[in-house]
Amino acid sequence: MITKITPLFIVIYLLCSIEGIAQKSIPKTGEEYTIEETYQPEGEKAEASTSINTSSFDSKFIETDNFVHLEWKTSKNKGVFIIEHSIDDEIYNEIGTTNAIGFEDGHYIFEAREFEPGINFYRLKQEIDGNYLYSETQAVSVSKKDDVHILKLRDEGDKTKIQLRVREKQQVVIQLFDEEGNLEKELFNQFMDVNEIIFRTISKEEYEAGTYFILIKGDNFKQSKKIELP
Repeated sequence: MITKITPLFIVIYLLCSIEGIAQKSIPKTGEEYTIEETYQPEGEKAEASTSINTSSFDSKFIETDNFVHLEWKTSKNKGVFIIEHSIDDEIYNEIGTTNAIGFEDGHYIFEAREFEPGINFYRLKQEIDGNYLYSETQAVSVSKKDDVHILKLRDEGDKTKIQLRVREKQQVVIQLFDEEGNLEKELFNQFMDVNEIIFRTISKEEYEAGTYFILIKGDNFKQSKKIELP
């Protein structure tokens, strides 16, 4: 007995076969996976949509004392202001902080002693409610004469006072020589930290009248000053 196969039967048979193959090719694990639309790679923060509202932000290189004067006013006076410095306007490093004073209109001043010869960039940063806010960027042109931050000699009647500050951590030696180049006294010989200030005095009654030289040496600089003792 020959059974007649209808076209409808063939179509149903083919559809059932395809569904069975598909089910065999995708193994069931019993687990469901979802992709969150707001996913961000770990360790990265979304950029802040707002900025620090500074009514003014000014900068100026004070050549006589070798620092960059930063001054700003803002109404966002909570938390901490982080001061950042860069030499390429791309990679910034923290160089200091100052606490917000809490008043409606805050006025702030910061002396930046981190800079390199040429153009330097400075900006303010705050973390508010998990977001980072940034100020506008200040570009400052800086000239660097030498590695001595401050070297001042002051006449105080019966003595000469030496004030010294260096830019980098290093071993520093201060010596006093007479006019012929003979060492009279070693006034200082020890390690100095960044922006540390030291004072040394030369008592005039200890030396004969005449011309003397103060020699200051560090790991990467040397400087001399002539003084006259009465």
